[in-house]
Amino acid sequence: MLFLAGGMIFIFGIISFAISNRQISLLDRVFNYHYDNHALNINSSAIDYAIREISANPSWTGGLASDNFLIGEVDLRVYTYNDWLSDPGSIPPNNVVSWDPYTLLLISQAEYGNRTAFSEVMLTNDSFSQYSYFTNYETTSGGQIAWFTNLDELWGPVHSNDKMHMFSTPTFHGRVTSTTDYEKWDSNSNPDFRADTDFNSDRIDMPTVEQLDNLRAAALDGGKRYSGDIEIRLLNGGNIQVKDWNAGPGANTEVFHIDTINGVISSGGVVEVEGKLNGRLTIHSDVNIRITGNIEYSDNPLDNPLSNDLLGLVSEGDVTIAQDAYRGKGGNRDLTIHASIMALNESFEVENYDTYGRSMGELNVLGGIIQERRKAVGRGRFTPGGVIIDSGFSKNYRYDDRLMRANPPFFPRQSFFTVAYWNEFVR
Repeated sequence: MLFLAGGMIFIFGIISFAISNRQISLLDRVFNYHYDNHALNINSSAIDYAIREISANPSWTGGLASDNFLIGEVDLRVYTYNDWLSDPGSIPPNNVVSWDPYTLLLISQAEYGNRTAFSEVMLTNDSFSQYSYFTNYETTSGGQIAWFTNLDELWGPVHSNDKMHMFSTPTFHGRVTSTTDYEKWDSNSNPDFRADTDFNSDRIDMPTVEQLDNLRAAALDGGKRYSGDIEIRLLNGGNIQVKDWNAGPGANTEVFHIDTINGVISSGGVVEVEGKLNGRLTIHSDVNIRITGNIEYSDNPLDNPLSNDLLGLVSEGDVTIAQDAYRGKGGNRDLTIHASIMALNESFEVENYDTYGRSMGELNVLGGIIQERRKAVGRGRFTPGGVIIDSGFSKNYRYDDRLMRANPPFFPRQSFFTVAYWNEFVR
Protein backbone atom coordinates (compact mmCIF):
# COMPACT_ATOMS: atom_id res chain seq x y z
CA MET A 1 0.00 0.00 0.00
CA LEU A 2 2.82 2.34 0.84
CA PHE A 3 4.46 1.49 -2.44
CA LEU A 4 1.26 2.13 -4.29
CA ALA A 5 0.68 5.35 -2.40
CA GLY A 6 4.22 6.43 -3.11
CA GLY A 7 3.74 5.52 -6.75
CA MET A 8 0.57 7.54 -6.84
CA ILE A 9 2.34 10.49 -5.25
CA PHE A 10 5.13 10.13 -7.82
CA ILE A 11 2.67 9.96 -10.71
CA PHE A 12 0.67 12.90 -9.38
CA GLY A 13 3.93 14.81 -9.07
CA ILE A 14 4.78 14.14 -12.71
CA ILE A 15 1.29 15.20 -13.82
CA SER A 16 1.43 18.32 -11.66
CA PHE A 17 4.86 19.22 -13.06
CA ALA A 18 3.66 18.67 -16.65
CA ILE A 19 0.57 20.83 -16.08
CA SER A 20 2.73 23.54 -14.53
CA ASN A 21 5.14 23.45 -17.51
CA ARG A 22 2.23 23.55 -19.93
CA GLN A 23 0.82 26.59 -18.16
CA ILE A 24 4.20 28.33 -18.38
CA SER A 25 4.51 27.36 -22.08
CA LEU A 26 1.05 28.72 -22.86
CA LEU A 27 1.86 31.91 -20.98
CA ASP A 28 5.08 32.29 -22.99
CA ARG A 29 3.14 31.83 -26.19
CA VAL A 30 0.63 34.49 -25.16
CA PHE A 31 3.42 36.95 -24.36
CA ASN A 32 5.34 36.12 -27.54
CA TYR A 33 2.18 36.54 -29.61
CA HIS A 34 1.68 39.96 -28.03
CA TYR A 35 5.34 40.91 -28.55
CA ASP A 36 5.29 39.72 -32.19
CA ASN A 37 2.20 41.71 -33.07
CA HIS A 38 3.36 44.87 -31.36
CA ALA A 39 6.80 44.69 -32.97
CA LEU A 40 5.12 44.34 -36.38
CA ASN A 41 2.80 47.24 -35.53
CA ILE A 42 5.81 49.41 -34.68
CA ASN A 43 7.35 48.62 -38.07
CA SER A 44 4.07 49.25 -39.89
CA SER A 45 3.65 52.63 -38.19
CA ALA A 46 7.24 53.61 -38.99
CA ILE A 47 6.82 52.63 -42.64
CA ASP A 48 3.49 54.47 -42.86
CA TYR A 49 5.26 57.54 -41.50
CA ALA A 50 8.01 57.19 -44.12
CA ILE A 51 5.50 56.79 -46.95
CA ARG A 52 3.69 59.96 -45.82
CA GLU A 53 7.00 61.85 -45.80
CA ILE A 54 7.91 60.54 -49.26
CA SER A 55 4.46 61.45 -50.60
CA ALA A 56 4.98 65.03 -49.41
CA ASN A 57 8.61 65.13 -50.57
CA PRO A 58 9.73 62.40 -53.01
CA SER A 59 13.41 63.16 -52.28
CA TRP A 60 12.99 62.42 -48.54
CA THR A 61 15.46 59.83 -47.24
CA GLY A 62 15.56 60.83 -43.56
CA GLY A 63 14.64 57.48 -42.11
CA LEU A 64 13.61 57.04 -38.47
CA ALA A 65 15.55 55.89 -35.40
CA SER A 66 14.03 55.90 -31.91
CA ASP A 67 14.33 53.88 -28.70
CA ASN A 68 10.87 55.02 -27.59
CA PHE A 69 8.57 54.66 -30.57
CA LEU A 70 5.21 53.21 -29.49
CA ILE A 71 7.03 51.95 -26.33
CA GLY A 72 9.47 50.01 -28.48
CA GLU A 73 12.62 50.55 -30.53
CA VAL A 74 12.73 51.12 -34.26
CA ASP A 75 15.37 51.73 -36.91
CA LEU A 76 14.04 52.51 -40.41
CA ARG A 77 16.33 53.32 -43.33
CA VAL A 78 15.67 54.44 -46.90
CA TYR A 79 17.85 53.21 -49.77
CA THR A 80 17.86 54.80 -53.23
CA TYR A 81 19.13 53.98 -56.69
CA ASN A 82 22.15 56.23 -56.03
CA ASP A 83 22.94 54.22 -52.88
CA TRP A 84 22.86 51.07 -54.97
CA LEU A 85 25.17 52.63 -57.59
CA SER A 86 27.69 54.06 -55.14
CA ASP A 87 27.82 51.36 -52.46
CA PRO A 88 25.60 48.32 -53.06
CA GLY A 89 27.26 46.50 -50.15
CA SER A 90 25.78 49.01 -47.71
CA ILE A 91 22.27 47.80 -48.53
CA PRO A 92 21.07 44.79 -46.51
CA PRO A 93 20.03 41.64 -48.41
CA ASN A 94 16.70 42.28 -50.12
CA ASN A 95 14.30 41.13 -52.82
CA VAL A 96 14.72 43.98 -55.33
CA VAL A 97 15.18 42.27 -58.69
CA SER A 98 16.27 45.33 -60.69
CA TRP A 99 17.24 48.77 -59.37
CA ASP A 100 16.39 51.91 -61.34
CA PRO A 101 16.00 55.66 -60.57
CA TYR A 102 12.35 55.00 -59.68
CA THR A 103 13.11 52.49 -56.91
CA LEU A 104 13.04 53.17 -53.16
CA LEU A 105 13.71 50.46 -50.59
CA LEU A 106 12.53 50.83 -46.98
CA ILE A 107 14.03 48.45 -44.42
CA SER A 108 12.80 48.65 -40.84
CA GLN A 109 13.75 46.75 -37.69
CA ALA A 110 11.63 47.00 -34.54
CA GLU A 111 12.19 45.51 -31.09
CA TYR A 112 9.60 44.96 -28.38
CA GLY A 113 9.95 42.65 -25.41
CA ASN A 114 12.20 39.82 -26.49
CA ARG A 115 11.06 39.87 -30.13
CA THR A 116 12.45 41.58 -33.25
CA ALA A 117 10.38 42.32 -36.36
CA PHE A 118 11.89 42.92 -39.79
CA SER A 119 10.05 44.66 -42.65
CA GLU A 120 11.14 45.27 -46.24
CA VAL A 121 9.07 47.50 -48.52
CA MET A 122 9.83 48.42 -52.13
CA LEU A 123 8.29 51.60 -53.53
CA THR A 124 8.24 52.51 -57.19
CA ASN A 125 6.90 55.14 -59.55
CA ASP A 126 4.55 53.22 -61.82
CA SER A 127 5.02 53.73 -65.54
CA PHE A 128 2.22 55.36 -67.52
CA SER A 129 2.67 52.50 -69.97
CA GLN A 130 0.73 50.25 -67.58
CA TYR A 131 -2.52 51.80 -68.84
CA SER A 132 -4.50 50.51 -71.76
CA TYR A 133 -6.27 53.87 -71.81
CA PHE A 134 -5.53 57.13 -69.95
CA THR A 135 -6.78 60.63 -70.61
CA ASN A 136 -7.03 64.03 -68.95
CA TYR A 137 -10.07 65.25 -70.88
CA GLU A 138 -12.91 63.33 -72.50
CA THR A 139 -13.66 66.19 -74.90
CA THR A 140 -11.77 67.56 -77.89
CA SER A 141 -10.19 71.02 -77.77
CA GLY A 142 -13.32 72.23 -79.58
CA GLY A 143 -15.56 70.93 -76.80
CA GLN A 144 -16.91 67.88 -78.68
CA ILE A 145 -17.66 64.91 -76.43
CA ALA A 146 -15.98 61.61 -77.26
CA TRP A 147 -18.22 58.65 -76.46
CA PHE A 148 -17.37 55.07 -75.60
CA THR A 149 -19.69 52.97 -77.77
CA ASN A 150 -20.68 49.40 -78.49
CA LEU A 151 -17.66 49.23 -80.82
CA ASP A 152 -15.29 49.81 -77.87
CA GLU A 153 -13.89 46.80 -76.04
CA LEU A 154 -11.05 47.77 -73.72
CA TRP A 155 -8.69 45.39 -71.94
CA GLY A 156 -6.37 46.34 -69.10
CA PRO A 157 -6.38 49.32 -66.69
CA VAL A 158 -8.36 52.43 -67.69
CA HIS A 159 -8.16 55.85 -66.01
CA SER A 160 -9.68 59.24 -66.79
CA ASN A 161 -9.30 62.57 -65.01
CA ASP A 162 -12.63 63.61 -66.54
CA LYS A 163 -16.22 62.39 -66.89
CA MET A 164 -16.50 59.38 -69.21
CA HIS A 165 -19.44 59.17 -71.63
CA MET A 166 -21.16 55.89 -72.55
CA PHE A 167 -23.34 55.01 -75.54
CA SER A 168 -24.90 51.57 -75.91
CA THR A 169 -22.73 48.78 -74.43
CA PRO A 170 -18.97 49.45 -74.39
CA THR A 171 -17.08 46.67 -72.62
CA PHE A 172 -14.28 47.15 -70.08
CA HIS A 173 -12.40 44.00 -69.11
CA GLY A 174 -9.91 45.69 -66.75
CA ARG A 175 -10.15 47.99 -63.74
CA VAL A 176 -11.73 51.38 -64.53
CA THR A 177 -11.06 54.51 -62.45
CA SER A 178 -12.17 58.10 -62.92
CA THR A 179 -12.37 61.26 -60.83
CA THR A 180 -16.15 61.47 -61.35
CA ASP A 181 -19.11 59.31 -62.30
CA TYR A 182 -19.80 58.53 -65.97
CA GLU A 183 -22.68 59.82 -68.09
CA LYS A 184 -24.98 57.65 -70.23
CA TRP A 185 -26.39 58.62 -73.63
CA ASP A 186 -29.81 57.29 -72.63
CA SER A 187 -31.49 54.74 -70.40
CA ASN A 188 -30.64 51.96 -72.88
CA SER A 189 -26.92 52.64 -72.59
CA ASN A 190 -25.35 50.17 -70.17
CA PRO A 191 -21.57 49.86 -70.09
CA ASP A 192 -20.32 46.38 -69.25
CA PHE A 193 -17.72 46.60 -66.45
CA ARG A 194 -16.11 43.21 -65.89
CA ALA A 195 -13.62 44.24 -63.21
CA ASP A 196 -13.42 46.70 -60.31
CA THR A 197 -14.47 50.33 -60.78
CA ASP A 198 -13.79 53.51 -58.82
CA PHE A 199 -15.53 56.67 -60.00
CA ASN A 200 -14.24 58.74 -57.10
CA SER A 201 -10.55 58.18 -57.81
CA ASP A 202 -7.74 60.64 -57.19
CA ARG A 203 -6.49 62.66 -60.12
CA ILE A 204 -3.29 61.39 -61.73
CA ASP A 205 -1.17 64.15 -63.27
CA MET A 206 0.59 63.76 -66.60
CA PRO A 207 4.41 63.59 -66.73
CA THR A 208 6.37 66.62 -65.57
CA VAL A 209 8.83 68.64 -67.65
CA GLU A 210 11.60 67.12 -65.56
CA GLN A 211 10.62 63.60 -66.64
CA LEU A 212 10.68 64.62 -70.30
CA ASP A 213 14.07 66.24 -69.75
CA ASN A 214 15.23 62.90 -68.34
CA LEU A 215 14.08 61.22 -71.54
CA ARG A 216 16.03 63.71 -73.66
CA ALA A 217 19.07 63.27 -71.41
CA ALA A 218 18.90 59.49 -71.86
CA ALA A 219 18.93 60.01 -75.64
CA LEU A 220 22.08 62.14 -75.31
CA ASP A 221 23.75 59.64 -72.98
CA GLY A 222 23.77 56.32 -74.79
CA GLY A 223 20.82 56.79 -77.12
CA LYS A 224 20.27 58.88 -80.26
CA ARG A 225 19.22 62.54 -80.21
CA TYR A 226 18.46 64.54 -83.36
CA SER A 227 17.68 68.24 -83.70
CA GLY A 228 15.16 68.23 -86.56
CA ASP A 229 12.68 66.15 -88.57
CA ILE A 230 13.59 62.48 -88.98
CA GLU A 231 12.16 59.33 -90.56
CA ILE A 232 12.58 56.04 -88.71
CA ARG A 233 12.26 52.64 -90.38
CA LEU A 234 12.34 49.63 -88.09
CA LEU A 235 14.06 46.89 -90.08
CA ASN A 236 14.32 43.13 -89.66
CA GLY A 237 16.88 41.74 -87.26
CA GLY A 238 16.92 44.73 -84.90
CA ASN A 239 18.35 47.20 -87.40
CA ILE A 240 17.05 50.78 -87.42
CA GLN A 241 17.30 53.21 -90.31
CA VAL A 242 17.11 56.95 -89.56
CA LYS A 243 16.88 59.60 -92.24
CA ASP A 244 17.90 62.96 -90.79
CA TRP A 245 16.47 65.87 -92.78
CA ASN A 246 18.39 68.40 -90.72
CA ALA A 247 21.84 67.11 -91.67
CA GLY A 248 22.47 69.53 -94.54
CA PRO A 249 21.45 69.39 -98.22
CA GLY A 250 19.17 66.42 -98.84
CA ALA A 251 19.04 63.93 -96.01
CA ASN A 252 21.65 61.95 -94.14
CA THR A 253 20.76 58.28 -93.64
CA GLU A 254 22.30 55.99 -91.03
CA VAL A 255 21.60 52.41 -90.07
CA PHE A 256 22.47 50.99 -86.67
CA HIS A 257 21.49 48.02 -84.51
CA ILE A 258 19.18 48.48 -81.56
CA ASP A 259 21.70 46.81 -79.24
CA THR A 260 24.18 49.65 -79.83
CA ILE A 261 21.97 52.20 -78.02
CA ASN A 262 20.28 52.36 -74.62
CA GLY A 263 16.82 52.07 -76.13
CA VAL A 264 15.96 55.76 -76.71
CA ILE A 265 15.69 57.77 -79.93
CA SER A 266 14.64 61.40 -79.49
CA SER A 267 14.28 64.39 -81.80
CA GLY A 268 13.56 68.09 -81.58
CA GLY A 269 11.50 67.84 -84.78
CA VAL A 270 8.71 65.72 -86.24
CA VAL A 271 9.37 61.98 -86.17
CA GLU A 272 7.88 59.64 -88.78
CA VAL A 273 7.98 55.92 -87.99
CA GLU A 274 6.94 52.53 -89.35
CA GLY A 275 8.32 49.01 -89.60
CA LYS A 276 8.95 45.88 -87.58
CA LEU A 277 10.66 46.09 -84.18
CA ASN A 278 13.04 43.54 -82.74
CA GLY A 279 13.97 44.62 -79.20
CA ARG A 280 12.93 47.34 -76.76
CA LEU A 281 12.74 50.98 -77.84
CA THR A 282 11.22 54.33 -76.91
CA ILE A 283 10.83 56.97 -79.64
CA HIS A 284 10.33 60.56 -78.46
CA SER A 285 9.58 63.83 -80.22
CA ASP A 286 9.54 67.37 -78.84
CA VAL A 287 6.92 68.15 -81.51
CA ASN A 288 4.83 65.39 -83.12
CA ILE A 289 5.05 61.72 -84.10
CA ARG A 290 3.54 60.57 -87.40
CA ILE A 291 2.83 56.90 -88.03
CA THR A 292 3.32 56.25 -91.74
CA GLY A 293 2.63 52.51 -91.87
CA ASN A 294 2.25 49.37 -89.80
CA ILE A 295 4.36 49.13 -86.63
CA GLU A 296 4.64 45.54 -85.49
CA TYR A 297 6.73 43.39 -83.17
CA SER A 298 8.90 40.75 -84.80
CA ASP A 299 7.83 38.38 -82.03
CA ASN A 300 4.11 38.98 -81.51
CA PRO A 301 3.24 38.70 -77.79
CA LEU A 302 -0.24 37.43 -78.67
CA ASP A 303 1.54 34.36 -80.03
CA ASN A 304 4.45 34.39 -77.56
CA PRO A 305 3.76 36.03 -74.17
CA LEU A 306 7.52 35.90 -73.47
CA SER A 307 8.31 38.21 -76.40
CA ASN A 308 11.00 40.78 -75.57
CA ASP A 309 9.83 43.30 -78.19
CA LEU A 310 8.36 46.46 -76.64
CA LEU A 311 7.85 49.96 -78.07
CA GLY A 312 6.98 53.31 -76.55
CA LEU A 313 5.95 56.35 -78.60
CA VAL A 314 6.15 59.60 -76.60
CA SER A 315 5.13 62.85 -78.28
CA GLU A 316 5.00 66.24 -76.62
CA GLY A 317 2.43 67.09 -79.30
CA ASP A 318 0.16 64.64 -81.12
CA VAL A 319 0.66 61.08 -82.30
CA THR A 320 -0.94 61.14 -85.75
CA ILE A 321 -1.66 58.32 -88.18
CA ALA A 322 -0.85 59.69 -91.62
CA GLN A 323 -3.75 59.75 -94.07
CA ASP A 324 -1.95 57.45 -96.49
CA ALA A 325 -0.47 55.10 -93.86
CA TYR A 326 -2.34 52.19 -95.47
CA ARG A 327 -0.62 52.75 -98.85
CA GLY A 328 0.68 49.76 -100.74
CA LYS A 329 -1.68 47.34 -99.00
CA GLY A 330 -4.06 46.76 -101.86
CA GLY A 331 -7.67 46.26 -100.86
CA ASN A 332 -6.74 45.69 -97.19
CA ARG A 333 -6.75 49.06 -95.46
CA ASP A 334 -6.52 47.81 -91.89
CA LEU A 335 -3.63 49.27 -89.90
CA THR A 336 -1.67 47.64 -87.07
CA ILE A 337 0.27 49.42 -84.31
CA HIS A 338 2.11 47.59 -81.54
CA ALA A 339 3.12 50.21 -78.96
CA SER A 340 2.35 52.11 -75.79
CA ILE A 341 1.40 55.52 -77.19
CA MET A 342 1.65 58.82 -75.29
CA ALA A 343 0.41 62.14 -76.74
CA LEU A 344 0.90 64.99 -74.27
CA ASN A 345 -0.48 67.85 -76.37
CA GLU A 346 -2.83 66.57 -77.19
CA SER A 347 -4.18 63.39 -78.89
CA PHE A 348 -3.73 60.09 -80.67
CA GLU A 349 -5.53 60.78 -83.95
CA VAL A 350 -6.06 59.83 -87.58
CA GLU A 351 -5.26 62.54 -90.10
CA ASN A 352 -8.39 63.82 -91.90
CA TYR A 353 -10.42 60.80 -90.76
CA ASP A 354 -13.70 62.59 -91.50
CA THR A 355 -12.85 63.20 -95.18
CA TYR A 356 -12.27 59.57 -96.22
CA GLY A 357 -15.91 59.16 -97.19
CA ARG A 358 -16.00 55.49 -96.25
CA SER A 359 -14.90 53.02 -93.64
CA MET A 360 -11.17 52.32 -93.96
CA GLY A 361 -11.19 49.09 -92.01
CA GLU A 362 -9.87 48.30 -88.54
CA LEU A 363 -7.26 50.19 -86.56
CA ASN A 364 -5.55 47.41 -84.60
CA VAL A 365 -3.64 48.67 -81.57
CA LEU A 366 -1.80 46.28 -79.25
CA GLY A 367 -0.55 48.21 -76.23
CA GLY A 368 -2.06 51.32 -74.69
CA ILE A 369 -3.00 54.96 -75.34
CA ILE A 370 -2.16 57.80 -72.94
CA GLN A 371 -3.30 61.24 -74.11
CA GLU A 372 -4.23 64.73 -72.97
CA ARG A 373 -7.54 64.70 -74.86
CA ARG A 374 -9.55 62.09 -76.69
CA LYS A 375 -9.93 62.50 -80.42
CA ALA A 376 -11.83 60.35 -82.88
CA VAL A 377 -10.22 57.99 -85.38
CA GLY A 378 -13.43 57.62 -87.36
CA ARG A 379 -16.82 59.25 -87.87
CA GLY A 380 -19.94 57.24 -87.18
CA ARG A 381 -23.71 57.38 -86.85
CA PHE A 382 -25.56 56.56 -83.67
CA THR A 383 -28.34 54.08 -84.44
CA PRO A 384 -30.62 52.01 -82.18
CA GLY A 385 -28.41 49.02 -82.93
CA GLY A 386 -25.17 50.84 -82.14
CA VAL A 387 -22.61 52.90 -84.03
CA ILE A 388 -21.94 52.50 -87.76
CA ILE A 389 -18.64 53.91 -89.11
CA ASP A 390 -19.07 56.11 -92.19
CA SER A 391 -15.54 57.49 -92.51
CA GLY A 392 -12.17 56.53 -91.04
CA PHE A 393 -11.37 53.51 -88.89
CA SER A 394 -13.23 51.28 -86.51
CA LYS A 395 -11.22 50.37 -83.43
CA ASN A 396 -9.76 47.04 -82.41
CA TYR A 397 -7.70 47.93 -79.34
CA ARG A 398 -6.10 45.15 -77.32
CA TYR A 399 -4.02 45.56 -74.17
CA ASP A 400 -0.51 44.11 -74.04
CA ASP A 401 -0.58 42.25 -70.71
CA ARG A 402 3.21 42.47 -70.42
CA LEU A 403 2.84 46.20 -69.69
CA MET A 404 1.64 45.35 -66.19
CA ARG A 405 5.16 44.23 -65.32
CA ALA A 406 7.42 45.74 -68.02
CA ASN A 407 7.73 49.10 -69.73
CA PRO A 408 9.58 50.59 -72.70
CA PRO A 409 13.00 52.11 -71.89
CA PHE A 410 12.80 55.39 -69.93
CA PHE A 411 9.04 55.66 -70.51
CA PRO A 412 7.61 58.48 -68.30
CA ARG A 413 6.55 57.55 -64.79
CA GLN A 414 3.85 58.76 -62.46
CA SER A 415 4.84 61.40 -59.90
CA PHE A 416 3.82 59.41 -56.82
CA PHE A 417 5.15 56.17 -55.36
CA THR A 418 3.20 52.97 -54.91
CA VAL A 419 4.05 49.83 -52.94
CA ALA A 420 5.54 47.13 -55.17
CA TYR A 421 5.84 44.61 -52.31
CA TRP A 422 5.78 44.51 -48.50
CA ASN A 423 7.55 41.61 -46.73
CA GLU A 424 7.82 41.09 -42.97
CA PHE A 425 8.72 38.47 -40.38
CA VAL A 426 9.49 38.17 -36.65
CA ARG A 427 12.10 36.26 -34.73
